[in-house]
Amino acid sequence: MGQQQLLLLVLGAIIVGLAIVVGINLFGQGALKANEDSVRQDILSMMARVEEYYRKPSMLGGGGKSFDGLTSFTQLGYKYNQDADLNTAGLATAVTGTSYTNNNGTYTLIAGEDDVEIQGKLAENEKVVLAYKISIDANFNTLIVEVSPSTE
Repeated sequence: MGQQQLLLLVLGAIIVGLAIVVGINLFGQGALKANEDSVRQDILSMMARVEEYYRKPSMLGGGGKSFDGLTSFTQLGYKYNQDADLNTAGLATAVTGTSYTNNNGTYTLIAGEDDVEIQGKLAENEKVVLAYKISIDANFNTLIVEVSPSTE
């Protein structure tokens, strides 16, 4: 009877150990998926600002129905990176050029004449890169599509 109880105890410990390992893996995948969803939402929010820039007259600081003058995130209203890396004064770093960082990831703006692409690298896994491209058709309708990240 003692051997049977010992065998059941060992079997129970193995099952509990496997359940813990599976739970940890599922939690990690959930965190990565949540980060991916956050980056995707950030990019789509940025795309709304890109469209606003396109439609705003050039006299008011917009593109005047063109993406030509879009060169940085500051033109879209992003003045400071919202990251954990503060400068020596304890302030958030200023956005410079085509790169922007927040707690979800790092974003890159690639502006062309006819379209704009924004790529986002996840904070949880920088190997995962999401990219969306916005373009305007002949009837001035907006088209936003997910694309493979370009290597420009």
